[in-house]
Amino acid sequence: MTLQIVPVLRPAPDAPPRARRHPAVPWLLAAGFAAQVCVRLWFARARTGPVANPDETGYLLAARLLSGGHGGDMSGNTFYQGGYPALLVPAYWFSHDPVTVYTIALAINAVVGAALFPLGYVAARRFRLSRRTALPLAWGAALLPATTFFGEFVLADAVLPTIVLAWLCLLQRPWRQALEGLPSTGDACDRRIAPTRLGARSAIRFSQARTWLRSRSRRFGSSRGRGHGLAHGDQAEPESGPSRGWFPAVRDAGAAGVVAAFAAAVHSRGEVVLAVHVVTLAALTVAGAVRRRGTAVAAGAGGLAVAAAGYAVAAAVNGHVRAELYPGGVRDLAGNLGERFTTGAGQGWALSGAAGQVWYLAVSTWGLGGVGLAAVAAVLLRRRSLPADRVMAGVLLTVTFAIAYASSAALPDEHRVGNYAYGRYLSCVALVYALAGAAALLRSGLRRAMGLVAAAAVIVGAAGLWVRLYAGDRLHTYKFIGFDFPETSFLTGDRGALHLTAASLAALGLLCGFLALARIPRAGAAVAACALAVTNLAALAFLFGTHPDRVRPAPPLPGAPKGGVVADASVGWEVRTMLVHPVWWTRIGRIDVRRDAPASGVCTVLVQAPDGTSPDASWPAHPAGWVPHANRSWSIRWVAWHDPSCDQ
Repeated sequence: MTLQIVPVLRPAPDAPPRARRHPAVPWLLAAGFAAQVCVRLWFARARTGPVANPDETGYLLAARLLSGGHGGDMSGNTFYQGGYPALLVPAYWFSHDPVTVYTIALAINAVVGAALFPLGYVAARRFRLSRRTALPLAWGAALLPATTFFGEFVLADAVLPTIVLAWLCLLQRPWRQALEGLPSTGDACDRRIAPTRLGARSAIRFSQARTWLRSRSRRFGSSRGRGHGLAHGDQAEPESGPSRGWFPAVRDAGAAGVVAAFAAAVHSRGEVVLAVHVVTLAALTVAGAVRRRGTAVAAGAGGLAVAAAGYAVAAAVNGHVRAELYPGGVRDLAGNLGERFTTGAGQGWALSGAAGQVWYLAVSTWGLGGVGLAAVAAVLLRRRSLPADRVMAGVLLTVTFAIAYASSAALPDEHRVGNYAYGRYLSCVALVYALAGAAALLRSGLRRAMGLVAAAAVIVGAAGLWVRLYAGDRLHTYKFIGFDFPETSFLTGDRGALHLTAASLAALGLLCGFLALARIPRAGAAVAACALAVTNLAALAFLFGTHPDRVRPAPPLPGAPKGGVVADASVGWEVRTMLVHPVWWTRIGRIDVRRDAPASGVCTVLVQAPDGTSPDASWPAHPAGWVPHANRSWSIRWVAWHDPSCDQ
């Protein structure tokens, strides 16, 4: 993805030479990648089992099914798609122990999440930052809680940021080649201005070109477009250059199709990515045909074919998972869309929820996401932006607002604060906007940078005010779930409530601090990147603790791990879902203990224990010799009746 996020001087007529490859960069990227993995594993070291249920259990159960193991019954829950579990299948190749499997799954999350660092470096370079600025900035930004917090759980949100960023980076090259040489709207207007003004402007541009020839580092290496030039060979990537054959564009378009199809297999948000991808490549094919660019036509058509084939595979995998794990059907969230799309109240709900997600996107990135939103929107609207830049800006903004709007419209009113301000669904684009915002601040002069900060403040303030007016007292009276608000809990120091105004002011204060550090002569970019990394690490330490103990959970059921397990109809979904992953040796079946006796081979029966009922009285018709074992999960009392003869 290439976005020219601040106005720059046009280069001389001859394209600048390609930047030389620095031999240390691959080693620095490898070292940074390894460090990212270690940081993620360090914060996940105390995690031994799923807690975010039914989400985590749904993904683990699907992974077990795809690895060839037995499934389970998740009927009535949200459909947890098979793309992300496919990545977790290797965990079941090494062990069936629930704790070991969960640990390997978190290690897979760490590896995929750490890939955000090299991908972020690529994005930062395409945002016109130098190597020495892009490396520390990408490393620090990759640790944003929005891209790290969910990686400490077995959730699709652990890999979606990597998928979306990879897709955006791959999609850039085909558009650059398709629109190469096409002037911006501002340049086209130059042909229609008065001859006198045209002559004056041409003289100015000649002077600028001569200045550029004297000092290329000022044009391509400076973090602010002035001063502090970089050494030769450390320039940022040129905006565009001569086409280097058809293969790279076709390859990238095909790879982008694979990534988009995989995103659709991972989560419904990925279906938005795939839809935008299809429309984008269709437009690429048309643009290539109009401009007689065979490479663009081949890239667009090939990318569409690959995306179609990938989606067919994804649909087959998801169909298999749905049939095996959801025999009684899934929770229908799409049914809410009709009402939300066609009624005024529904539109108010969807738009307010989308505004709350935009607010959280800006706040959870310490204000940098707000700057990035403003900068990307400016690229789309600015007449002098290169056409390929405007296309990519439009793609990014379309994906962002489509996800925010559609996810808000689909969700039911669960009487929780997260219905009105939520960050999880846009966490997949948080890093992109944070990098765009940081690059805009670093490449701008002080006056323009202050304008960008003001624009971010307007976005935060307007979106926050919308949420406040729509939600009202429900922000305080509805259920607050700390899992929904990791960043705001850190900003306000309160894990038990959402303080919308305080969180907004704290995020904008951090943004002003980053801006001040970036103004330090010569070392400003590095200092700001380090400050970003320190802030992110402090937030993660606040959320996960500095010295959490790793405690292996006790087996939830009595006896040896063998024999059949069935749950009475009275047992709620919370208990049944909680036991799906620890009960690895068999599929938990169903029984009605009031009418049926356990079948041969069943060793454990789960029953509900109403308040005031002793464990012995929870199943009056139990077989002789069976022993009750009382348990309590949250406020739910349940009993596991076990046959001791199964352990002999």
